[in-house]
Amino acid sequence: MRKIIGFLGDMERRIAYFLLVLLTVLLFVQILNRYLFMTSIAWMEETCRLSFVWLIYFSVAIAAKEGRHIRVNIVDLFLPPRALKAITYLADAFWIAFNLALTYFGILLVKSTFEFEFRAPVTNLHMGIVFFVINARNYALKKELTYLFLC
Repeated sequence: MRKIIGFLGDMERRIAYFLLVLLTVLLFVQILNRYLFMTSIAWMEETCRLSFVWLIYFSVAIAAKEGRHIRVNIVDLFLPPRALKAITYLADAFWIAFNLALTYFGILLVKSTFEFEFRAPVTNLHMGIVFFVINARNYALKKELTYLFLC
């Protein structure tokens, strides 16, 4: 069970690595095309834009997992340990509420894009798939919380 959870725990990092490599290669090829061959490939620009958005969302999940978000910790120096613990629990409650709201509205967004056949202009990719990254990111965050409680 721990091996499965460990593999899944590293899944968003693998996806982020893949997206970073994809983004780098596509941008390099696009730059070569523009400056050497004086042409541009439209689907590459759109794919770069979409993979960059997905990369950001998965990177946020990784940063949250590892506690590497920007944090104001000057309060930690001035508060007694009990008050600091209470504020930490309150901040975690707000974080969970925010993620639940983001999941709910992300589901509504994906559902509405599938209902209205909203597609990307060049790649003709369904935007519901693109917007699904909001829920995939929240899945990664919830998976980390589950991992913390099981291990």
